[in-house]
Amino acid sequence: GGRGRRFGLRNLLVIGQLAVSLVLLVGAGLFIRSLQRAQAVDPGFDPSNMVLVTVDLGSNGYSQGQGRVFQQQLLERVRGLPGVQAATLAPAVPLGDCCSRRGTVIEGYTPAPGEDTETNFNVVDAEYFRALRIPLVRGRAFTDADRGGAPLVVMVNEAFARRYWPGEQPLGKRVSFGGSEGPFREVVGVVRDGKYRSLSEDPLPFLFVPLGQEYRPEVTLHVRGVGDPARLLAAVRAEIAALAPGLPLLNPTTLREQIAV
Repeated sequence: GGRGRRFGLRNLLVIGQLAVSLVLLVGAGLFIRSLQRAQAVDPGFDPSNMVLVTVDLGSNGYSQGQGRVFQQQLLERVRGLPGVQAATLAPAVPLGDCCSRRGTVIEGYTPAPGEDTETNFNVVDAEYFRALRIPLVRGRAFTDADRGGAPLVVMVNEAFARRYWPGEQPLGKRVSFGGSEGPFREVVGVVRDGKYRSLSEDPLPFLFVPLGQEYRPEVTLHVRGVGDPARLLAAVRAEIAALAPGLPLLNPTTLREQIAV
């Protein structure tokens, strides 16, 4: 009788271990499948060979004028590094801290009662779309001429154009962040839809504003290069240190690592 109880208890333990192992295997399989599906999703930009470094100039005593000079000098120095293919600035990183939202008035569009026209947006340097390899669908990308004193401009993604101007030409349309009285920004370009907040999201209306027309003191430097990302990141950090000794560098990483967080 004692032997039977021992064998029965041992069998129960074995069955329990097998059940736990089976649950773990199933869970691991589902995780791998989810990971494979996520990797198969096209985010609308190319995260490969890109490093990121964030600097907060406002918290370190830079005025707007000083900050603009620093940002331009930083881009010039980093773009001159061996192996660098493109460098750009933007306060938000796609699928990272992503973006802000802003109330938007679309000229000629009458919202339905209770309709929310708040829109996600990012403020980007002229080279942003080339650096992230975001395809331009129509019109033009920002240039260095899109700065303070120049006509206000904006770029939209395909989802924004489909929602507010279905079947119409979006180029030349205008939007305002300041209410129905303006000032209005003219749409000069349309880019392909991407993933902004999560890989699982449906196509999301999105706006881009030129950094030259809306200064941001805290920006992330996006640098695309060839070779070892660790070496590229070290070279970028060295350039920032040479330009502004003691300036804190926030979250130095790669775009792939940022997306995986």
